[in-house]
Amino acid sequence: MTKYTLLALVLAAPTLACPSVGSAQTATVPTQPRYERVPAVPPPPLVDSVAERLYHPDNLIVNGPVYRGRIPSNVVWVIFHDSVAQPGRQSVVDLIEGVVVGGQYLGLGGIYYIEIEGDSTGHAIREAVLRLEAHPAVVLASPDLSLLVTPPSPLRRSENEPPR
Repeated sequence: MTKYTLLALVLAAPTLACPSVGSAQTATVPTQPRYERVPAVPPPPLVDSVAERLYHPDNLIVNGPVYRGRIPSNVVWVIFHDSVAQPGRQSVVDLIEGVVVGGQYLGLGGIYYIEIEGDSTGHAIREAVLRLEAHPAVVLASPDLSLLVTPPSPLRRSENEPPR
């Protein structure tokens, strides 16, 4: 499976927690917004208070010099190789001075949402992604692309009908 296939799976995951696109969180999600240590398996999606902070308009980069579209200024997604144990995952997150704030279990592992010290340009995200991609424990590293997913248009009655 290529990293682009994995990225497509990530973007298609129906339970990604993003208030602007829709949230599939339930009352069973723990209220701990940050994890002291990187969990051995991806944690539940973002709790509401963390999602509201990360996806707040003041925290978004909109068509910045590094990334087009809207992305949070301080979140990266990471997928580790299944063989990497918790201490290895911890060392990778420590490499970018990040903190796990949520995740998404996808069956054979999953996505960790890592909060880093961001900036208004996207350079901090890009640097973190490049450092993560270079690490042998990482399958995929990406900025948080959940805001790039376009929800279906409410103006269309069917897929075969043009928009009004």
